Amino acid sequence: SQQYLHVLDGSNPCVHLFSHNHVLLKSIISRGEGKQVIQPFSFFTDKSGSILITDCSSNLISVFNNESELIHKIPVSEYPTGVTVDNHNRVIVVCQAGSDCLLIY
Repeated sequence: SQQYLHVLDGSNPCVHLFSHNHVLLKSIISRGEGKQVIQPFSFFTDKSGSILITDCSSNLISVFNNESELIHKIPVSEYPTGVTVDNHNRVIVVCQAGSDCLLIY
């Protein structure tokens, strides 16, 4: 399968995909109606290639496919700073800024 280097760009709210030769292939999650990620903090790419991005400003985890299409948004408590997916396909979120919690979906 094709391997990519993913880079989170916090100043342009998007994730860039680079080839193994460091050539920019595309940018995912560009600003746009219904897709906007205001303050991305971290992201995770699951086995299917979906990209989960924490958005600290809107308290959401935005889930996009590798074609930059929004699949869904997961509302979380305040300030999500970390996200991963376990072997059972459960989304695990770390929230901070007063709540200091670990959420499992």
